[in-house]
Amino acid sequence: MRQVFCTSSDTDKRPASLRDRILPNVPERKISMTHYHWKGILLHAIKEFASEYHILREEDAVAAQEQFEDVAQCFLGDHPSLDLQDIHNYQYDPKAEFYCDLLEYLERPDLDIRDQAIVAHCGWIRRHGDPRSVLTPLSILVRNAEVPAELRSTAAYELAQAERKLQHNDTAIEWLRISAADADEAGNRLQSLMNQAVAASWEAETDPESAEPKIRELWEEFSVLSEDPSNHDTAQRWVMNTTYDLAKIAAKNGDKDELYLCLDELEKPEYRERKWITDDQLKALRAAL
Repeated sequence: MRQVFCTSSDTDKRPASLRDRILPNVPERKISMTHYHWKGILLHAIKEFASEYHILREEDAVAAQEQFEDVAQCFLGDHPSLDLQDIHNYQYDPKAEFYCDLLEYLERPDLDIRDQAIVAHCGWIRRHGDPRSVLTPLSILVRNAEVPAELRSTAAYELAQAERKLQHNDTAIEWLRISAADADEAGNRLQSLMNQAVAASWEAETDPESAEPKIRELWEEFSVLSEDPSNHDTAQRWVMNTTYDLAKIAAKNGDKDELYLCLDELEKPEYRERKWITDDQLKALRAAL
């Protein structure tokens, strides 16, 4: 296996190697660098390479491939420098050529990261391509007991979103519930509750009476979790999300007392400042009063 950043000698005419992109940002006293600092430098170099990836491949395919393989090495080995979650933002880029090529490379059968790369690639495809094409590979992973529960949970979540995009709402809700159960098995209670909350919200679109008790139960659980400093921000956001779902049900049912109570929570300035809820959403709820 090639050592990370050990590429062949550059000439003045060749593109800057990944190593050359990194070195200018490394402080002289490397011993004082934290892992977080090093990861930031590494991610900056990869972002720079990714932005030039298409051009580099046209100008010097050999050098581009060397750099590409150096990037791939960052995610491999017993102690990888990076995790695919560190570059998750590429999931939202419909033109992420570098990202898709990297995931395809990491899907090689001999690599331990293969299943994680498949799930990430399916996540990108269901966002920007044909969601039907991800149903089979994801369902195989979800049903494989040898796959870690945390990854099975993520795969089931991606399946849910793909089915939702295909307008198969009931199937999507079932996959979310499976995702929640796998998250619980992995010991991630907060993630399990979030997936249950999404499932309840989707159910409320067609059967609010059935979904409402579950949403109230989840609101209480998120409220308790929000008191824990380590979970506060995420749990508090889901306090708001479940309150918003209850407000929509109240508006639909003409329950103005309930709607007023929900709006007292939803109109907290911090929610709008953090862009967790929009003025348009609040305006639509007030219109039901």
